[in-house]
Amino acid sequence: SYSHLDVHQEMLSDEVRTKTYRLAILKNAERIRNKIVLDVGAGTGILSHFCVEAGAKKVYAVEASAIAEQAKKVIVANHAQDKIVIINDPVEKHLYCRHNFWYRIKDKYGVNMDAIIPKAKHDAFKNVCLCQLTTENILASEFRIYSLSIKKISESDIKRIEEPFEFTSMGYGLLHGFTLWFNVSFEIPDGNNLILSTSPYSPPTHWGQSVMYLNDPFNVEQDQVVKGKIKISESEESDRSIDMQVDFSSQYEHFSTSGSKIFNLNSDFS
Repeated sequence: SYSHLDVHQEMLSDEVRTKTYRLAILKNAERIRNKIVLDVGAGTGILSHFCVEAGAKKVYAVEASAIAEQAKKVIVANHAQDKIVIINDPVEKHLYCRHNFWYRIKDKYGVNMDAIIPKAKHDAFKNVCLCQLTTENILASEFRIYSLSIKKISESDIKRIEEPFEFTSMGYGLLHGFTLWFNVSFEIPDGNNLILSTSPYSPPTHWGQSVMYLNDPFNVEQDQVVKGKIKISESEESDRSIDMQVDFSSQYEHFSTSGSKIFNLNSDFS
């Protein structure tokens, strides 16, 4: 929950994230100076303070969770009461071990629990896993799923995303699932934009990558194509959760496979 300090400690400890944000704000000082800034999802208010540093006339920091009370204390401690206003209100109203356990029950107690394994796999892998991957974990070149501009974005652009994908395996390996990450380009007046990347090819950040594990991994060969479609939408159960459906198929020589799975990215991520 965003009301807990440990979540914000994790974000503030992410120097790649925080320093990039600060540098992007300061390099846009001419655009921010003497302007009124709205900081949505302000958390501890760190970005609001960066905006003040860049010369903002006033910053309205909107934070729905209880961490807003701590942000107020930070404002006082930094003598920024006349610059930053906190608004405590919402703007809008390991894994394989879990199912492998069941395989070992027969060896331990002589009772076959294999019938439970499909359910165990579903429960173990129904949620998106936030992990730190390395380049050794990647079997194919990245494929851009979606891009948007903050200047042109509308609610319909992010309410539901449905895009195709196609990967070509760079070698032989066991495909455990699919992973997502994002890159942000901060526009700088001099044209030398700052890039914040959460790619496994870049320095690690607290976000890591979003990994969607398949119940049943499958082997891929060099140059084998895996294609499909991903659907991302707001969960019907909670507006702080996201549902991701992945439909995929692959065929190589005499082998073929296909599948479809829905994953949930819940509000426990930071």
